[in-house]
Order: sequence, then C-alpha cells, then structure tokens
Amino acid sequence: MAIYTWESEADDIFSANLLPYAPFKIILKTKDDPWFVREWFRHHAAIVGPENIVIFDNLSTDESVLSFYEEVEPSTTIVRNRFGVNHIHNIHKCPALYVALTQYCDRFCILDTDERLIMMNSPDSIAAPGDIVTALSRQQPDVFIPTLWLGNAFKSPRHMKMNAEADMINALRWGKPIISTGDIPEGFINHNCQIGKMTDKVAATSRMLLLHLKNLHPEQRISANLRKLESYGFIDVGTPAEEAIHCDPKKINKGDATYWISEIHNLLQSKDAPEQRAQMTIEDDRITYSSDIARILMTAYFENSSQFYAQADITPFQAAAER
Repeated sequence: MAIYTWESEADDIFSANLLPYAPFKIILKTKDDPWFVREWFRHHAAIVGPENIVIFDNLSTDESVLSFYEEVEPSTTIVRNRFGVNHIHNIHKCPALYVALTQYCDRFCILDTDERLIMMNSPDSIAAPGDIVTALSRQQPDVFIPTLWLGNAFKSPRHMKMNAEADMINALRWGKPIISTGDIPEGFINHNCQIGKMTDKVAATSRMLLLHLKNLHPEQRISANLRKLESYGFIDVGTPAEEAIHCDPKKINKGDATYWISEIHNLLQSKDAPEQRAQMTIEDDRITYSSDIARILMTAYFENSSQFYAQADITPFQAAAER
C-alpha cells in the first residue's frame, strides 16, 4: 500500500493513485478504530476491489490499526491527515480530493468504520457485493443515490431497528449519499438531508442500505464520541469518559456535542448488558422480520423509496427510473 501525508503531498497524492478509472470508489475516514477497520476493509473491497478504496486516516496511533495498514493491499491508497474530523465532507476543505474523484470515478461515498454498504435484492434478500456497482451504473449519471441508515440493536451485528415510519424517515434523512461526480454540490455533504437540500438530482429509486453498527462495540462508540468532543475543543485530549459526561454545559455550543455526551453516558451505564434483538434481522443474504410494520416499511422502500424523500428533507424531482 502507499501511505501519504495530506498536508505535504495533497497536490500529488492522486495524480496516479486513484487509477484505474472506476464506476465507484469508496472512501473511509477513520482514526484509531481497531474494532472495525479490518472487517470494514474486507466488506467493501468485495464491492469495489482494494484498488478503489481510499483510507483517510486522522493520525492513528493504535498499534493494531498501524499493523493493519502494513498488511493492506498495495493498490489501496492511505492518506494520513490532521484536519478536522468532518472536513473531508466539504469540497472547499479538500479540493484536491474532489478534483481527483471527478477525474477517476463516476460515483463515490465517504463512510465511517462502523458502516457497511449493502443492497436489497428484494424485501427478503440481500444482493451479492459485486452487484452493487452494476446497479449504480444503471442510475442516471448525474444523480445522487440515498442510502438507508439502519441502526443496529445493542451488541448485535444482525438485528436492525425499524419499529415505525419515523424510523424509516430518520434512517433515510441521515443516511450517507452515494454522490455523482457529475454533480457535486459545494457545501457540507455528509448526510442525505444535507446534499438533498442543495440539489434535486436524486435517484428516483434506491435499494441501498447502510448498516450503522454504532451499538456493536460500546467501547468503540465511546472512543469515537470522545474524539469528536476533543476535536471541537469541548474536552482536553485524553479526558476519561467518566469525566467527559460532566463537561461544563456552558462549553457546549454545538447541538451534536450534547448528543455525544448523552450517548457516552448511556453506553457507560449499559456496556455490560447482553445482546439485544430488533425488528429486522440481516444475516448472510437474507432479511427476516419479527414485526409486520418493519416488513411493510422495507417493502415500501424497496418498491418506491422516493415516496419518503420529502419527509426526509430530500428534494424529489421527476428523475428517470433505472435504465
């Protein structure tokens, strides 16, 4: 693998390292995540190949993570960086990356290590990894494709929450977009609702799911939230979780920070609890349901995802269906 430093090599990193040209590339943003990074790479390399994965690493120091980077396929590009945790989602913060993406791929998405991209083949089945790129190529070339962000039940990699229509709307609102390089809005485009407010070029239908395994390893989620609080200066680097939850409320001038602290507090209280179940089970290539409402909602999403767009702050337009 090739490891580069963004601050000194940004203009040169992508001149050859995003070759060959590909229909779809996947970018990982990560820091010190030994819980997920190996499985994340294995899963997404099966979709696009290791040569079409770019890892943006925010100066990890974890020995297990660094050891993994030494094992990664030589065709994978790893970029070490020290910029803000979410700068990668803004075209103005990382112009060299977005220029290169327009040159070397048709579509891309930017994911975290606790996310897994999959596609529905039917309301009861999951498509093979290799079918995802083919399905994306059938969409109009300049539209973004929303993903449905399914949160997992506590400590379960299989059980996903879908208990009411509000769950469907939130999952669609906060899913991560698969973005067309033919139309990249100039702004912050981390979630569907953010890009959805900037363009009406959205796919008429999407069968893409994004499994958000944030509840699988409590220690991982606590660590991720502590890093976010550190990056915004709400706590000092190295502050223990038990102290972070008592952070001075006067310092918290960002709504997300209140949520991060609340989540840390809840995870500290429940981290020893057993695995939980939920309304959907996704295992291997099958989807099963323990709730009628979950089946009804997922069938509706599969048949016509755009019916939920407006409620999820995604501007619908009369797009052509898949070719």
